[in-house]
Amino acid sequence: MNIHLGPKGADDPGFVSAINRVIADLIARTRPRDVFVVQVADPFGDRWCGTGGRFLGERQAQTVVSREIPTLPPFPPERILSEEAFRLALDFVTYVRNNDAEPLHVHGLKGKAYQRELSMFTEAGLFIWYSGGTGTGNRGTVMAQVVTPEYTDVWHASLVRTLSGWEFEQGIGIGREEFER
Repeated sequence: MNIHLGPKGADDPGFVSAINRVIADLIARTRPRDVFVVQVADPFGDRWCGTGGRFLGERQAQTVVSREIPTLPPFPPERILSEEAFRLALDFVTYVRNNDAEPLHVHGLKGKAYQRELSMFTEAGLFIWYSGGTGTGNRGTVMAQVVTPEYTDVWHASLVRTLSGWEFEQGIGIGREEFER
């Protein structure tokens, strides 16, 4: 199974299509063992980007080892609309749903939410957060963290709805050209 998200609730199908392209591109480039996809209520700002990781810029992360320990962005659990986890299958080509994965965003952590290291969930993974409710607004966001023992890459992109669809507006750790390829 390839990872393919469908629109939920008030999602714009075109925005979800853009998120599917982002996920497919990142999987093709990084081949993570685990993939976590989290839908967050409403667009979110870039302050969530790099809360425990390091801004490494446009793919220079391939050769840079982060000295910081990447952690989950501490989104309040009530903002989380859905979480899905996938694991690379034994054929090393497809991904299967991982129903045994521990939830990323849980109640009752308070200050400890800032200390949840991504390595608690996987040694080599892709974490994607994207905004819900895009069917009623003209803005959306997506954030990615790629974590391996060798490097961490973190970026955040804001998208805006135009007459021709969803387009890159601005990014932290990623530029328009890289986002749109």
